[in-house]
Amino acid sequence: MENPGYFSLVSIENGTASWPNGADMAPERLYTDCDAA
Repeated sequence: MENPGYFSLVSIENGTASWPNGADMAPERLYTDCDAA
């Protein structure tokens, strides 16, 4: 991780992880990754 401080700024928006710069994770991907475990 290049910048752990920035990574820690994550929040939950519309049910998924999101950062202040607009980057987010697709909720479908999070679901399938967790469901496979």
